Formats: sequence, structure tokens, C-alpha cells
Amino acid sequence: MSVSKSKENAAPGVLDALRATPRSVRYLLGGVLLNQLGAFVQTFLVLYLTHRGYGVDKAGFLLGAYGVGAVVGTVLGGELTSRLGSRNTITTAMSCSAVLVFLIPWLADPGDYPLLLGVVVVLGLMTQSYRPAASALLSDLMPDEFRVMGFSMLRIAMNIGAAAGPLLAAALIQVDWNLLFWVDGSTALAYALLAAALLPRPASAPGGRDPGAAREAHRSAYGTMVRDHRFLLYLTSMLLSALVYAQFFAVLPVDLDEAGHSTSLYSGVLTLSSALLIGLG
Repeated sequence: MSVSKSKENAAPGVLDALRATPRSVRYLLGGVLLNQLGAFVQTFLVLYLTHRGYGVDKAGFLLGAYGVGAVVGTVLGGELTSRLGSRNTITTAMSCSAVLVFLIPWLADPGDYPLLLGVVVVLGLMTQSYRPAASALLSDLMPDEFRVMGFSMLRIAMNIGAAAGPLLAAALIQVDWNLLFWVDGSTALAYALLAAALLPRPASAPGGRDPGAAREAHRSAYGTMVRDHRFLLYLTSMLLSALVYAQFFAVLPVDLDEAGHSTSLYSGVLTLSSALLIGLG
């Protein structure tokens, strides 16, 4: 009797979560994995631009500009998700990202620096806009008791893509550096099409909903976050961590290249890092 009660009270396991995962969530996770598999801009932008004749200072500045766009894009993604719905936000963000990534090889000559700077900023903005939408959709679709496990699966999908992506990049670079961005844009476009075709449409808003009240609710939510000192401290710690982590994409590849190591070594380091995150996270 006690054994049966303990089984009933046992926390749900990984297999239980997998069985309870709705089909829409599986499509979402598959799209995230596919997109991450080809996400080469942040990790290889500095090396690519130095290969095309840029100095390390300008290449690093462009990577920083991409990061600024990514920060703004996270906020924009939350706003778009509340207004357009998760599915439409993912589709729009990934479609725009695909177009912008395709432009990079055409604007990578040092003489086109101002144009490339604008493209990179907007690309960072669009690329990150899908993440709040994906998180919101996962939270809405996953059963309550498996929600934490669902977010764990989301991180695993991203890390698997991040682990396999550099190996694919190393192979593409042997053929043509520009292939990095053709493949990156193609995976982003594939994710957009997958989202448009397979993810659920946004639920219709209640007929009597007041747009002014909705905007007021958004402002109230932001105000609550700003007044939460512990949450702000957490965000500050994440910012400091990100400043250190960014050197992985800005300093490490240049340092390895100047030391005479091949790009394959950098790709291997990226893969090892993601594999450790999967195994130890």
C-alpha cells in the first residue's frame, strides 16, 4: 500500500514529460534546434570579417553592434508576442533574419562598412525577437506539471544545435566561407515556414477587451519588475556573466587564429562547450 502511494506521489520523470509533450511543442523544439544548428553569425562573424579584410577592431565593433541589437530584440520580442502572438512573432522574426543573413556576404567588403553595420544591428534585433515568443508558447502549451521540464528540453534543443553547428561550420568553411551565411539564412527561413505551417494560431482576443487597459497592464508589469530589487540584482549578474561569455566569440577566435591554429580547432572548442552544457546542465 505504501509502495503504491509513493508511486502516486513521485515527481514526474523525463519519460513522463516526453509522453505529455504536445505535438505543437515538439514542432517548436524542432524548429529551435534547426535554427540553432545554422546560427553562425555570432560565433563566426569576427573570423569571417577578418578573412574578408576587416581589422580586428572593426570586426569586434560589428559583433558588439549585433549584441546591442540582440538586447533590444529581446525586449521587442516580448512586445511583439503580446501584440501579434507567438506564432506570428516567430514567423516574422525568422523571415526577417533570413533575408538579413543572406545580405551579409554581399556587404562584407570593408567599403560597405556603414551598410553592414546597419544590417548587423537589425539582424541581432530580429534574431533574438523569436526567443520570448518561443518561451511564451512553450509555457502556454506545456502542461503545468511538466513546464519546468519543457524549458529544460528547450535549452537542450538549443545546446544540441550549438554543439553540432560548429562541426557543420568547419566543413562549410573548407568549401567557401560564404556558405556559413547561406546555410544560416536557410535554416532561419525553414524555421519561419515551419512556424507558419505547424504552430498554433494566436487565440482571438475577447471582444470586449480594451486596448488602453492592455497597455496599462504592460506598463504595470514593467513597473513591477523595475521595483523588484532582487530581480534587478539577478539581471545585473546575468549582464556581467554575458560580458565575460561574449569574449568566447570575440577574443578567443582571434587569439586562436593569431596563434596559427585552424578554424576547426575553434569549432571543436564550441562543440565541446555545448556538449559540457548538455551533459552537466
